[in-house]
This record gives sequence, C-alpha cells and structure tokens, in this order.
Amino acid sequence: VVFGGTRYAQKIGYLEKWSSIAPGKLLKKRSIERCFRDRVSRYDFLAPGTQLKLEFATGAERRFRLRIYNRNAKGFILFATDCILNPLFKKLMSVAQCRTPADLWRRMITAFRDNIFDNKPCLFFEKDLRTIQPVKARLPGLTFHVATVDEISEAATDPEYLFSRREVQEIPELARQGDVCIVGKVGRKIVYYHWIQFRNRKLSERRILNLGGKKPLIFRCRTLAKYRGKGIYPAALCHAYGYLESRGFRKCYLDVSARNAPSIRGIQKQGARLVGRFHILSVFGMKRAVVPRGLVERVGVAPYWLS
Repeated sequence: VVFGGTRYAQKIGYLEKWSSIAPGKLLKKRSIERCFRDRVSRYDFLAPGTQLKLEFATGAERRFRLRIYNRNAKGFILFATDCILNPLFKKLMSVAQCRTPADLWRRMITAFRDNIFDNKPCLFFEKDLRTIQPVKARLPGLTFHVATVDEISEAATDPEYLFSRREVQEIPELARQGDVCIVGKVGRKIVYYHWIQFRNRKLSERRILNLGGKKPLIFRCRTLAKYRGKGIYPAALCHAYGYLESRGFRKCYLDVSARNAPSIRGIQKQGARLVGRFHILSVFGMKRAVVPRGLVERVGVAPYWLS
C-alpha cells in the first residue's frame, strides 16, 4: 500500500515448517527493493518495533494512541477491558506455559505487579565529583565512551537485546534534549550502558523532575547478564563521574530501585550518599510517583515537580 510517497508494510504470514529460511526477512527485503524500483522515498514498517524491523530501519518515530472513555458504566467497562483485563489475560496465558513451580510463581507475581498493584521503592543518591575513587573492572578489553544514536540503534538489533524496544523509540527524544548515553564495549559488543540526563527525569506520566541543566542524573544502568559480577558497574560510574567533572559539574545524582541490591552496592563503593527515597505506585497499570517534598528541598532542584 503506497500513500503520500510512503509504502506501508503488509502483514506477513507463512507456514511454520519454512521458518528455517526466514521467509519474513526475505519478503521484507523484496518489499524494500520494490520501493527503489518504484521510486518510493519511504518505507514504513508499522508498529510494533520488532528486532526484524530494527535490522532494516534507519530511524524510528514515536506514535501515541489516545483513547477517550465516557464517564459512565459503559466507559468504565471498556476502560477495564482495554487497560486491565486484556493485559492480564496475556500474562496469564504466559503463566500457563510455565514448566516449574518456581517459574509459575515468579510469573504470577510479575502479572500481579504489572496489571493490578505494585509499590516500587526507589533510592536517591548524591555523589560529590571532587572525590572520585579509581575503579577497574575485572574484564580485559573493556572500554567506555559516549555512544552515538546510530551506535545505540545498531546495538538494539543484538539477539541478547540489551536495549528494550521502548528505549529505542525514546533515543531520538533523549538525544534531542541533550542527554548522553555512555556504553561499555568489549571489542565491538556493547555489554553495559547508562544514561545521563541534564534537563528532565521522567518518573511517571505526571511526575517530571526538572534538573535545570545543573543537576546531572545517572539512571537506567544495565549490564548483560553473562557479564555481571565483574565489577563493570562501579568502573562505569567512575568513568561517568570523570566525564561529568571534566564538564564542570561538582555533583551528580543517581536513582535506583530499592530492590536492586547489587546496584546499590556498586553506587556505595564510589562514596555516594543516600539523600532520600520516593515511591512509584502502579494501580491497574497507571503509574504515579510519590515524592517527599523534603527530598526536592535537599537536592535543591527548582522548580518543584511538574504535573
């Protein structure tokens, strides 16, 4: 289907017995080749952003789906069906495929937290950049540097998938507002990354911490599972502190889940001090950050919290 100079992807289906020859990838390739032949300037893979699509794509756009429900019984039933029952049903279907009792219990807890209720306690740390303790990871060949947008997008196609689909969609927006992604690489493989934000830290849909460009915050730190336990996280924080200190900052902040004990240990190894706590409540899939006023006053962020 071609409209306005853009060819839109069509739904692909094939017999399962032919999956070994990757018919979906072959059909995508032929469709793109046809765009060149027909002189179509753009090919839209449509949502969602699967790994196969990211292998071909040269960019991504954020699209929003707006649903409006009437404030009556019918509207409430439609809202409950779309936002609560359908996601919960999908989770329960995955629970039915569990093979061990431990796996079954873990997925049931995840389904409850994702779709019914969850209280996620978070910790807020402050680090003085004038006292940086050098730390080296126990991994030969590990290097850290500021990643480009293209480098992150390419890493998203890795089968181990360190970056989530949602993060890949947010990359253009984060880069546009001046945020920085620092990656750790062994050879050509990205094994670790974290983001540094200088403007706004979005905690939930209606709570945004305005950093004002003077309070850099390190967040969303992740290491590939098979590379954990090698001291990569403290070494990455040491590199980030040096990077921020070279840019003239004297302090930085970190937020981390209170359930993430390894990350907390890695932060404390570098001498960061705990300055406060906040909670992210999730009720039927709707998130809201509960932040004490005293935390914002101690950190010195102004203006307060934007709603």
